[in-house]
Amino acid sequence: MKAAFLFGGMTNTFEACSAEFVTAAGGRSAMIALLLMGGDNWERYVPRYRDVWRRLEAADVVPIAPVAGATALSADAIDCLRRCTGIFIGGGDTRAYHRLFTAPEVEEAIREMYVAGAPFGGVSAGALIATESCVIWGSRTATATNEWLLRAKSHADPAGDGDVQLALGRGLGLLPDCMIETHFAESGAFPRLLQAME
Repeated sequence: MKAAFLFGGMTNTFEACSAEFVTAAGGRSAMIALLLMGGDNWERYVPRYRDVWRRLEAADVVPIAPVAGATALSADAIDCLRRCTGIFIGGGDTRAYHRLFTAPEVEEAIREMYVAGAPFGGVSAGALIATESCVIWGSRTATATNEWLLRAKSHADPAGDGDVQLALGRGLGLLPDCMIETHFAESGAFPRLLQAME
């Protein structure tokens, strides 16, 4: 049975909503792959997920990220992923998550595990890339008749990047015929979702 657990953000309901994910991953025998984007001090984000799932009695949480300086997961990391009973992709820069986890060898592992019954979970960027087509960047959407710029604090694109145009990409394809928008209420993301769907 395929099961997907998608979270728009890390809210105070994350633990309650994670209970079914941990159960689907095997409960007390669950070994959850926590896929993160790496970078400086990425390990500091592990406890916010691991501590919740351990309270829910998951057997193990396996953090997986590229090694320092790498731009892709190693073969050993992908082998480690394949041994897990559940998959969870964290939040952060959607472009980095998209680049890392839709790479053919990683996407293949995730899709095979999901089809075989391993539950998939994602928060924010991890939820966005679960679909066939996904929003990977951009706070500006424009049509022939209007233009929107999302400016909600902490959900708009980082200052100084320069590139704020809506960008779509091919996602993991776990959820067909839909698109996901996260931080929906906080960022006023309805126009971006409409433009992405169009």
